Amino acid sequence: MASFKGGAITLTWPEVFHAAMVGIARRVTSLKHGRQPSNYTQRSQWDIDIEGAIAESAYGKISGQYWSASVDTFKTPDVGKTQIRQTVHKNGHLIVRRRDPHEDYFVLMIGEIKQWRCAGGISGPRARIDEYYNSEQDNWYVPQGVLE
Repeated sequence: MASFKGGAITLTWPEVFHAAMVGIARRVTSLKHGRQPSNYTQRSQWDIDIEGAIAESAYGKISGQYWSASVDTFKTPDVGKTQIRQTVHKNGHLIVRRRDPHEDYFVLMIGEIKQWRCAGGISGPRARIDEYYNSEQDNWYVPQGVLE
């Protein structure tokens, strides 16, 4: 599975706007259905949903794959056959959650708003090793150095 490690991309303002609107739709849909927020970060759920959608759009653009801009399609791959994860932290880790499909491929995008970089990717089974597991958060935190 190609992850375009090290690739960087700049989105246009219309691309940012479109992806941000998808993020807003995701947040509003979650509120409507009373879904509980994630507890693994201090960022607001609005930030998570909007920046997450923009990261998916950026990965679609950098990889030349179609981004469906879907809403309410949990656990289906975000772009192609890939789950996209996002962080604003330059040295951030790729997070794989217990409820994530085991067989999925995960990619970490780093950036915000218009500027994005692909840190690489890893398969679910390779991500779920004891060395990366954080029992407090019940997630695996995969360092960038091991991403493909």
